[in-house]
Amino acid sequence: MKNGDNSKMIKGIKGLKIENLEIPSISTGLKADDIIMTVVDVTITVFGKSLIDRQMTITMGGEINTIGKISSLPNGELVMKATDCKVAVKSCKTNLPSSMLPKIGNKCLDSTLGKVMPGVLCPAADLMMTKLKESFYKILGKKPIGNIGYIVYEVAEKPVVCATDVSLILKIKIEKKNGEAIPFECDPLPDDLPTKEGKTASFFLPSSAIDALMILYQEHLKTLVTKVKGSVPTSDQLRKMLPGAGLPAGKKLKIQLTHREHPLVSMSSTGHTITTRIQASFLDVKHGNELLSIQMREEKRGSGGGRKGRERKGGGEERERRGEKRREEKRREGGKRRGREGKGRERKGGERRGEREEKRRGEGRKGRGKEGRGEERGGEGEERREEKRREGEEKREKRREEGRGGGRKGREGKGRERGGEEEKRREEKRGGREGREGRERRGGEKRRREEKRREEREEKRREEGSGGKGRGREGKGREGRERRGEERREEKRRGGGEGKGRERKGGERGGEGRREREERREEREKRREEKKEEKRREEKRREEKRREEREGRGGEGKGKGGERGGEGRREEKRKRRGEGEGKGKGGGGGEGRREEKREEKRREEKEKREREEKSKRREETCKP
Repeated sequence: MKNGDNSKMIKGIKGLKIENLEIPSISTGLKADDIIMTVVDVTITVFGKSLIDRQMTITMGGEINTIGKISSLPNGELVMKATDCKVAVKSCKTNLPSSMLPKIGNKCLDSTLGKVMPGVLCPAADLMMTKLKESFYKILGKKPIGNIGYIVYEVAEKPVVCATDVSLILKIKIEKKNGEAIPFECDPLPDDLPTKEGKTASFFLPSSAIDALMILYQEHLKTLVTKVKGSVPTSDQLRKMLPGAGLPAGKKLKIQLTHREHPLVSMSSTGHTITTRIQASFLDVKHGNELLSIQMREEKRGSGGGRKGRERKGGGEERERRGEKRREEKRREGGKRRGREGKGRERKGGERRGEREEKRRGEGRKGRGKEGRGEERGGEGEERREEKRREGEEKREKRREEGRGGGRKGREGKGRERGGEEEKRREEKRGGREGREGRERRGGEKRRREEKRREEREEKRREEGSGGKGRGREGKGREGRERRGEERREEKRRGGGEGKGRERKGGERGGEGRREREERREEREKRREEKKEEKRREEKRREEKRREEREGRGGEGKGKGGERGGEGRREEKRKRRGEGEGKGKGGGGGEGRREEKREEKRREEKEKREREEKSKRREETCKP
């Protein structure tokens, strides 16, 4: 696709190229007879030029189903090859609108993609199988065993593919660092191998392979002890450490280390461990006889873990038990002594710290004296500081006592405040009762003012209504609406006056707030009415303009039609009668006079309309 080989495969699209390709998921399955099935979900974005010379993108979602087979060559090399490939188109979207690409076009596009995509995507199936083979051989590659050698795996027989798993039989080669292989024979596979459970992988490793690994390690485990830190203890030193061992006095000793058992190696996913059992024998230097033997068990982990424990044995089991009891007693006594010593050290440390602080203070005083301040002044400054500290402490204590007493006073003060608030509320209620009468008076004055304003508005509307019938009708409609609105407002106000119990705040402030609210409401209603009137005027103007345009077009059309009809009839009469050129000229003069009269009438009509429009505009501007 990128090279342009398949650029003409879809009809109607030129320069077809793949813009984006995504693989959201891959799933594999196994089947008997050495068959592997893979399902790959693909999202492809293709673009090109359509018949309209417009960039067209097609986003397709598909599924690639491939069937592969595993086989092996005589030299043991694996062969993975795709035997069948199918592509299913699940979804298809374009950037063209539905009007440019109808349903029939969509069906045609789906069918063409279903034919084209297998030839485009199926070659990728072989590449996928080769990638699987490469990843498999990476697992079987040569792996290092630390710095001493390598381990190599080879396929011994053809893999057996079942419905749930794949079984592989591998050959193991263990090589030294120089490439020399360690010979060993693999044990045959046992018949009672455990079954595979779930999705976990099971691995069987024969013991002969581990023997070969130990042969590789054996050369590096041989060590010669030439230098030892410290010296071998004498029998007298050991008698102090192990009083129950029954060792003779005044003997020089030497140590002999021997392996009691073969090392035990355990390997797991987290690491490996080597367990060894060693016997340390203390021998007399002169005679060579054994005086004491200690058995040790040591574990070493691959991560560098140290010893887990040691088992020591003397001349017998009884000696070991006695020795353990004595050690426990010594540990307890040592712990008690350490506790006592620790306490004594803490006391001594406290005394030493106090001495150091005194020395520092003395040095500070000396330093101040050197700077020009005497030792006496330094002492006086310290006394003053101490006095200030004492005064500060006394003040703090007084504040605390006052705070305790102040809490009581505060509670009493809060109770008084609450009582004062209740008295204020009662006074407000009384003032509310007295304020109701004042509100009623103010409400009456306000109503009178509103009535005067209404009368003034009605007079203005009547004056404006004398301008024409249409305006009068509009004025009447508006007046009716305004009257209804005013009546509703009055009813609400009366209802508000009757429901005096709802006004709890009382006082003059409540009345003033209501007045302001009512005035704001009236202003809002006025603005709304003015906006409605302006909209109606604009609509009327537009209608008048449309009528004028229609009338002007109709008059012009009638005039032109009459002129054309008269000319045609006259020409026919001339042809029939055979009149001369003079008569034709006379007829032409009559037609010119008629046209002049018509033009004069049109001018007069236009002037009248302009006058009427001007008068209407003046009236509208004069209205409030």
